[in-house]
Amino acid sequence: MKRIKKLVSLMLAMVMALAMTMTTFASAGEGTPESTTYKITINNSATGHTYEAYQIFKGTLSKKEVEQEVDGQTEKVTIKTLSDIQWGDDISEAGKVALGIAKEKAEALQAGTDGLTAAGFAQTVSQYLTTPSGTTSTFITDKKVYEITGLAPGYYLVKDRDDSLTSNDNYTTFILEVVGDAEATPKNTGTPVPDKEVKGKTDWQDSADYDIGDEIEYKLTAELPETVNAYDKYQLIFEDTFSAGLTYTRNSTVVKIQKKGEDTTTEIPSTGYTITEPSETNKVLTVTFTDVKAAPVNAGNGDIITVEYKATLNENAVAGNPGNPNTLVLKYSNNPNTTGNGEGEPTGTTPPVTAVVFTFKTVVNKVQPGDTEGTTKPLVGAEFSLEKLIKGENDTADRWDVVNRLTISDDETTFTFNGLGEGRYRLKETKTPVGFNSIETIYFTITAVYGIPDGSDKAVVTSLTVTATDKDGNALDDKDTSEFVAKFTPISDANHTNSGVSTDILNQSGSVLPSTGGIGTTIFYVVGGILVVAAGILLVTKRRMRAQ
Repeated sequence: MKRIKKLVSLMLAMVMALAMTMTTFASAGEGTPESTTYKITINNSATGHTYEAYQIFKGTLSKKEVEQEVDGQTEKVTIKTLSDIQWGDDISEAGKVALGIAKEKAEALQAGTDGLTAAGFAQTVSQYLTTPSGTTSTFITDKKVYEITGLAPGYYLVKDRDDSLTSNDNYTTFILEVVGDAEATPKNTGTPVPDKEVKGKTDWQDSADYDIGDEIEYKLTAELPETVNAYDKYQLIFEDTFSAGLTYTRNSTVVKIQKKGEDTTTEIPSTGYTITEPSETNKVLTVTFTDVKAAPVNAGNGDIITVEYKATLNENAVAGNPGNPNTLVLKYSNNPNTTGNGEGEPTGTTPPVTAVVFTFKTVVNKVQPGDTEGTTKPLVGAEFSLEKLIKGENDTADRWDVVNRLTISDDETTFTFNGLGEGRYRLKETKTPVGFNSIETIYFTITAVYGIPDGSDKAVVTSLTVTATDKDGNALDDKDTSEFVAKFTPISDANHTNSGVSTDILNQSGSVLPSTGGIGTTIFYVVGGILVVAAGILLVTKRRMRAQ
């Protein structure tokens, strides 16, 4: 019985079909009887379907011409009616007995009396189907349609043959009146709509950038189809696969439901689903609903289920493209023609939806003037500290947090800061090589732009910009940035990898005058005083000589 109840995923089509045929159940004798066979054309460009047509009502088809007003003009039109209604040829004898008198059932169905609905009737009659009518459906390649031919007049239940689909497409069921060649376009409303977003600086989006060590918020959603209520149980599974650069935050998952037409969400107790958290060997977060219709979920047609969790960008994060993605697919009940028990029944899988977290690198080359004018060469023996400006929240002051501190060994002159998101930075030289002048603190800003290329389903870095600034974040002119030459590692290479900024840090050799104390200062003060006194004496002597 349960299996039969599931034969209808799109029974709204039946309501439309029956509502538009009020003259179908006319009394015998009206018009001219017509006897022939017809075909059903099913508009569906997806290959792999095997449709079947079962005649559930039959009768005498008659036609007559009547005058009707069409676009302001009176025209003669042919009206076809189905009279002397009987059970169809594809209903079992047991079904005819159990269902009662065909004409009364059809009239009650059409009038909506006796509590009879299209969906309820289809669920009931489906358990008494025998052998399908007409030919096996044929896919017409050039027209991208299916055809079932050799059908006598009547009403037909059209559905995918059980266990026939091998793709992730949905099984289809609808009822159609055939009083001539008929056409139908199944509405594929049996697929949940997936979405996946990452929390950016201001809102939810399909990509964002973070520093290594940052905790990131993610949101997965599944908008349920309009066929959930046709199932006794409806299975739904979220599968979110992590890349190596992301580490799931344990026990961070929260699941919510938003009822159709409402703006607010309600948290679902953990008894309504099961969670399998990612591990080192299986980096997949799985949230499984054996039945979204059951308490405490109680989801139905068009409701939205949301899964929110957190993850940390770790030391394995990839700089630049392709970024650090994680990808969501939904698995779901896709055949209302089965028992509808949820767990273990046939499921479809949605196309993947991906959110990407980007991070970048800064490569610093420590150099000194070269042997010829305008050239440089490596310089060893320095230490640096890189800091990022963190905006204060809730009336707290902004602060500079150390991103990394790296000591260059005696034989190294280049170092890389991995895992930097957009923002304002400052680079300090905390140890200067002996015999060289220290540099001033360098301030700069990193800005990235992302986009989804045509034919792709995930974002990539399309441009990366570094701007030298003053300590307040104001951009400096080129003439003010001679000691900070920012060059980008190409993001347009074959794999769009290793996005970052590169700069040379130049130290000039020479002595720096001590600012306070020391014999050097005293000597300059004494020499300066002597020069001042000598100049005064010389001036007085010249004036006296002129006066003589």
